[in-house]
Amino acid sequence: MFSITPYAASRYVVQIKDGETRMNWQPCQVIGVDSSGDEPSYLVEVRSANGEFHLDRADVIRKCPPTA
Repeated sequence: MFSITPYAASRYVVQIKDGETRMNWQPCQVIGVDSSGDEPSYLVEVRSANGEFHLDRADVIRKCPPTA
C-alpha cells in the first residue's frame, strides 16, 4: 500500500436491505492505493451519518470534478 495526496471522490456502494439491492455513489476521501492483490483497491475515508469517520476499501471510485 502507498499513500497519495488525498482527494475528494465518490465510491460505488452496493447495499442489501430488506431483500432489496440498492446501488449508489457515496462521497469519500481517497487517501491511499493498495496494489498487493490482483486488482488495485483504494483506501478511502468515509464519513458516516453521525459524523464519525472510518477507513474502508473501494474497488470503484469516481473523482469529483474540479471546482472553480
